[in-house]
Amino acid sequence: SLDTIRKNPKSDLKDSKTIGVISNSFKLTSRNEKAVTIFQYDMAIRDITNNRDIESPSKSACKSAFEAFSFAEYVAFDGKKNVYSPCLLKTGVVQFRFGRNTFEAQLQGPTTKCSINDILDKIHTPNGIIRAEDISTLTILLNHSITRGGVYHRHRRGFISWNQRGYSLSGGLDVWTGFKFSIIATEGSDVVVRINKTFVPMVKKSSLLNFIFEGGNIRRQMATDEINKKSALLKRLKVVTVHNNRKYTLRGLSHETPATYVIPDSGITIEAYFKTTYDKVLKYPNLPCAKVDNRTLLPIELCDIAEIQPLEANLPPEAQKNFIKKSREDPADKLESVKKCRDILVDAVNPWLKDNYGLVLSKSLPIVVNAKILSPPKLRNSSKNSTKLPVSNGSWRNGSIFNPSAIPSPSSGSGKVQLQMISLHAHLTVDKLKLMDTHIRNKAKNMGIKYPDKNVKYTYITKSNLDSQISKAMYSFVIMNNNKEYGEIKNAETVSSRIQCITAQVAEKISGDTPNQRIIENILYKYNMKISGYNWTVDLDTCQEILSLFTKFTMIMGADVTHLTEREDMPSLASVVGSYNKSATCFYSAVSPLFPESGKKSVEYISSIDSILRKFVSKKSGIPSNIIYLRDGVSRGQFENTAMKELALMKSVCPETKFAVIICTKLHDQRFVKQRGNGYDNLDPGTVVDENVVDANYFNFYLCSHASTQGTSVPCHYYVLYDDFNISATAWQTYCFYLCHSYGIVSKSVSYPAPVYYAHNACSSARERFLAGYKDTVWDEIDEAELPSAEEIAAKIHPYQNCYH
Repeated sequence: SLDTIRKNPKSDLKDSKTIGVISNSFKLTSRNEKAVTIFQYDMAIRDITNNRDIESPSKSACKSAFEAFSFAEYVAFDGKKNVYSPCLLKTGVVQFRFGRNTFEAQLQGPTTKCSINDILDKIHTPNGIIRAEDISTLTILLNHSITRGGVYHRHRRGFISWNQRGYSLSGGLDVWTGFKFSIIATEGSDVVVRINKTFVPMVKKSSLLNFIFEGGNIRRQMATDEINKKSALLKRLKVVTVHNNRKYTLRGLSHETPATYVIPDSGITIEAYFKTTYDKVLKYPNLPCAKVDNRTLLPIELCDIAEIQPLEANLPPEAQKNFIKKSREDPADKLESVKKCRDILVDAVNPWLKDNYGLVLSKSLPIVVNAKILSPPKLRNSSKNSTKLPVSNGSWRNGSIFNPSAIPSPSSGSGKVQLQMISLHAHLTVDKLKLMDTHIRNKAKNMGIKYPDKNVKYTYITKSNLDSQISKAMYSFVIMNNNKEYGEIKNAETVSSRIQCITAQVAEKISGDTPNQRIIENILYKYNMKISGYNWTVDLDTCQEILSLFTKFTMIMGADVTHLTEREDMPSLASVVGSYNKSATCFYSAVSPLFPESGKKSVEYISSIDSILRKFVSKKSGIPSNIIYLRDGVSRGQFENTAMKELALMKSVCPETKFAVIICTKLHDQRFVKQRGNGYDNLDPGTVVDENVVDANYFNFYLCSHASTQGTSVPCHYYVLYDDFNISATAWQTYCFYLCHSYGIVSKSVSYPAPVYYAHNACSSARERFLAGYKDTVWDEIDEAELPSAEEIAAKIHPYQNCYH
């Protein structure tokens, strides 16, 4: 239970440098000594025409019900079934028409009430817990005040105005700007509003054909995997038909074509239907159909994109790169955009909020908070001497390797070689592969890495021959044409034949006469870790509270969950890693598919965490005395139903083990910049913020552990949810910072602790392998009994035990 969680203990960093940093947070205050009480009511909606209660009415139906009550202008609405008022409302029943039916809405309540003064009292009460429902109420009031004027419209968690032009992205897309906010009760600044500028990809008005084929190069057929990718992009896109001017919302593309699909009960194809009914001769009858409302199928050439609208799906990889470039803001631009968004928000909300609820959003400058800068850890790259690597601005030069490993020798008579270099790229010839191998071998010798100097094979092949070629070596470097091939290539990997992928673009930089030595160094870091070596260790001498835990077997675990699509029949993928050596530099890993329950679109809770931990324990042949569990991908509202449930499962496996559970997330709205001279800059690595703008309910802090060279850095937000060790705030902050230096693939500190990064990488790799391995599978057309099992999927997409991909 979260009832046992410690609220923020104060860190004691006497020797740390302290600076003031500027946040994107502004106070939300009450203008009255006695704040207005906010009452919440529910609307129960019933379909009179069909004589049934509506458990989950659509947003449009709820909006019609709200309008039917003709409330006073001070009443707020959450867009669903909840109504808020600064005074008691008269309950009752109204009837309204929606679509073809008559409905009845009954106002019930008040169900709850709160005031901002209640929230402030709880903030200042020792161990007081601020209810999530109270913060949600304040958020809804601001949302309603922004949209009530009709200028700004909701999009996901933000707001955009339709009165703008934006700028071109690519592939029929524009980028528009808007703003978003979030409200949090803080320990030092009471209730604050965090404000950010948003960037929204918008779909231009065009024909659906041109949008699908981007440049207008329309083909007459599409492959199965291409249909699947485009189908995901088109979901929830609004289109209008050319032949009868009707609007639909797309559900994707069907694998049926107008030429082959026979309309039920008619005996004719879609192609024939449009010829006989509308005198339309289809130019592209062998292209897939568009799936629309009620599973109607339409020829895509007869659909136009109805209007300029936000893209609801994920951007394709190339568009995503361009989008990131266009939405990047350096610290000075970030601070200026925050102030502009603050002005827009103040103008939109203050008059209505102040007059009706006594709430005022501050017009002052952003809140400035005190931050502490942690000293970097000492790193060791050799077990033979006590020399420490100096860390400067989050990076270091590593001349040698702490624990070099070696590729296992192939068994006699197997016909395998230790190492092979494979090129799938036509311009990377065997001669270039040999030169690249020479450069890597020379660098490996200088770094003390065990790299084969004989028994190496070089070959150029096509992808069709990859599986048979991979089996001929214990370890293969594969030069791929681009990142799109990654999943397909990695599916050829087995426990005894490991693969390290290198893009052709990177290979070109290390196969010439003057190779890029830093790239070769990073390739060798990954190579050594994939064969169970490790490159450096973090010295814990300056973090005695954590160091004392390692006198007994202490396992550091990291976990993450990734989602493939929003379809109910495809699994989410969970990855868990666990350390098995004393320095917590070598990790087991496991990937587990998680199928959603009926009615849900994704899974966050790792229900298999107990079986995964059981496997880790059996490999180590001993139960850990201590486990530190670092979890990514859990939002604030999911702590109890996700992370704490996972803790209970792990305790069932290791009942005598002491645990700590720490949530690590960068999916938050908090930003910080520091002043440097007359300008602004990103935070230094090691900067910790643990007061004023942190969550009042939990032991939590923000830590910027990396040096950001582009845009404005996003600190990682840590929540220490559970701690059997009762370790100080200083120790947890320091150890989390140190773990960001143990990510062994690059010689710089990263933005997440290494175990979380490894889990995230395992998820990403498994996701690409899954999509490539099941690219021809039409999931919604498979009977449930024929779906592959979780064990079968896991064996296919994660066949090995360590976490380096």
